[in-house]
Amino acid sequence: LQQFAAFQADHPDLRVEVVLKKPYGPGGLLDYLRTAKPVAPSLLPDLMVLDAAELPTAAREGLVQPLDGLIPSQLLTDLFPFAARLGEVDGVWVGVPYQAELQHLVYDTTKLERPPMSWRDVYSSTTPFLFATGTPRGGLNDVLVNQYLALGGRLVDEEGRPVIDREPLVEALTFFNRGRKLGVIPYRVLNLSNAASVWTRFLAGEAGMAQLPATFFLMERDQLAHVGFAPVPTRNRQIAPLGRGWVLAVVTSDPERQKLAALLLEWLMEPENNGAWSRAAGRLPARRASLEMWDQDDAYVPFIRQHLERAVAAPPPEVEQVLAPPLQTALRNVLRGVSTPEEAAEEAIATVEGRR
Repeated sequence: LQQFAAFQADHPDLRVEVVLKKPYGPGGLLDYLRTAKPVAPSLLPDLMVLDAAELPTAAREGLVQPLDGLIPSQLLTDLFPFAARLGEVDGVWVGVPYQAELQHLVYDTTKLERPPMSWRDVYSSTTPFLFATGTPRGGLNDVLVNQYLALGGRLVDEEGRPVIDREPLVEALTFFNRGRKLGVIPYRVLNLSNAASVWTRFLAGEAGMAQLPATFFLMERDQLAHVGFAPVPTRNRQIAPLGRGWVLAVVTSDPERQKLAALLLEWLMEPENNGAWSRAAGRLPARRASLEMWDQDDAYVPFIRQHLERAVAAPPPEVEQVLAPPLQTALRNVLRGVSTPEEAAEEAIATVEGRR
């Protein structure tokens, strides 16, 4: 809200009214757009915040407007590559990511002298590795997908259809299977349904390392005296996090109001403004120039810049909905010890091929 007040101070002839909505479900952001447009379009906002995962639905239903000609193209080119892809739907630029999210490792420096960088380091660890086995709103499990992507696995084929590559998936599941057998991945991870529960257990000292969204670390970093950060350990030390985010989208179809909405959008995305907001809020910026506004002497900045540059954009919802359930089942079956990595992978691939 402070940023909107600052915008109004810069533009005293304009007034910004902020309407808060819950993010998802009935009465949430997307639902609000759908229900208000046909019966009370005058109640719709000119500019809206939306989870990038819901942007394709909003765009295909005509609920948000194309941005070509409204927003300078140099803003698009300054976005991290995965973020630029999140803002496009069917080749049309319809959203500007202002906040990014991805996962990395956090570790307790009193339990680990240095963080694990490879699978071998994890296997030889004397402290548990925690992560969430549940997924938000039924989406892809970042923990499994990070390993799969780092091994060269694909989420979509050349035609944009959901796909699972067998060998990378078998290898990724083998990591979790061996970690389970060695005890470094404890059985209790099956009860950790979300990142918040992992964070609570980690802070309580139940494990020396955990994979978590960056936001958890950033929001409490100043109070964390013994928590370090590192890439997620992978077989070949490749960094391939799944990139997500939130976008700003223009809703109004009125040309004059579109110009005003674009003016506010550009102001919010100015590096000084977006950089200051993201740093203060404990969020990752989606724009390179915004990250430049962070403390460049902070070791976390080059670390997270590398992750943001290499992140893979989360696939569109129609792909994620096909891939997520079988991949989730594969991971849980391996962690429960009821399927081998090969069996779990074959079942997941068969399920996806049957739904394509």
